[in-house]
Amino acid sequence: MIKSNLIIEWDSLCVLRKIPSNVIWIIITSPPYNAWHDYDNYNDNREMADYLSNMKEIFLECFRVLEDWWRICVNVPFAIKNKKTKEVNFISHHIANLLNDIWFKDFERIRQCGQKWVAKTKR
Repeated sequence: MIKSNLIIEWDSLCVLRKIPSNVIWIIITSPPYNAWHDYDNYNDNREMADYLSNMKEIFLECFRVLEDWWRICVNVPFAIKNKKTKEVNFISHHIANLLNDIWFKDFERIRQCGQKWVAKTKR
């Protein structure tokens, strides 16, 4: 049984796979941006196709665990610059397309404290 009002900090894919379907009301996340940040336990410099494949796996699990008509809020910047290569990537576009392909619908874009939030309702 999942406790109410619980914040879970862990490898999201591992945790999501343990949660039953259709039991979560809201997911708030700030995924890695694939910008060569120096994390101790995560490779933040993946090939874009590999990064997006991993994000898709995670968002498919998010979709599965959310109850109908509840929300996922994804905190991503409009664009990022790779710290090593200086390549600019429009990460919000990639994430929005992934979520749309999975069937998250009804986009809302909210500007909050200089960060871009993409909030979506299910179905």
